[in-house]
Amino acid sequence: MNRFKQIENSIGEGFASIDSKFAQINEQVNNINSRLNDNNSRINEISSRTQYPLQMIAADQTEILGAMRLLGPHEVLGFGKIRLGRMNDGGYVMIDDFEGINCAFSFGISGDDSWDVGVAEKGIPVYQFDYSIDKSPSSHPLLNFSKKRISPEAANGNATIPDLVDKYSNGAHSDIILKIDIEGAEWNVLDACPIEYLKHFKQVICEFHSLSQLGDAIYLSLFKGVFEKLNTAFSIVHIHANNWGSIFNLSNIVIPDVIEITFVNDDYYTVSASDEIFPTKLDMPNRAGYPDIFLGAFRF
Repeated sequence: MNRFKQIENSIGEGFASIDSKFAQINEQVNNINSRLNDNNSRINEISSRTQYPLQMIAADQTEILGAMRLLGPHEVLGFGKIRLGRMNDGGYVMIDDFEGINCAFSFGISGDDSWDVGVAEKGIPVYQFDYSIDKSPSSHPLLNFSKKRISPEAANGNATIPDLVDKYSNGAHSDIILKIDIEGAEWNVLDACPIEYLKHFKQVICEFHSLSQLGDAIYLSLFKGVFEKLNTAFSIVHIHANNWGSIFNLSNIVIPDVIEITFVNDDYYTVSASDEIFPTKLDMPNRAGYPDIFLGAFRF
């Protein structure tokens, strides 16, 4: 009887061991399937961000080239560059010159004002404007937050560039730094602002959106009007594509949809043609974990 009991126990232990092995194998298979699903999701996401946008969009190639040539970058003589703000999205590259700056404007901050803090830490007051939040994300004695929308017209409590320049400039010709990231509203705001007021800015850092719409005649006209006006008083000295946006093919001209541009006031800086390759060592991908968008010399 004991012998049969031993055999029965031995068989039971054997089945238990087999069940344990099957459970381990099943767990490994599930892990493999999970990793495959993750990889498939990543592939699908990359495909949606690259393959579809790179299908050619019909447009007048001559018109697109003429517009993009307005964005030719320059080198500033006698000054280097500096990155202010956090790594990835929220940091910006600009000229390392803060002499004579009375204050800075930061239009659009949402949940990140690390650029603002970087400027404030240099002893420069920063006036922040964002209607979508109730207060500044950071605490610093030189940060001054206003829950206001930046608009072409001062209606419904909105703020305009001319009004803000009149209020905060100390009367000097160019004593303010301007940073703009207002999710597409930059076009109408800059278009409506007289160049005489824009000249109060020593540097302008702006994120421009929806370049993929350059094939549209109305958008193209607005694009050219804004950059032709800016180019009468400013020079572009840095360009960086935001990789949260896609890349588009307009008549076989590859263009990023969202681009960050730094301008300097020509009254204060001497510039020359640049052969700098973008992105530079100071640049970082806005979207962490994804490669930056290569722009080369950005000449068209």
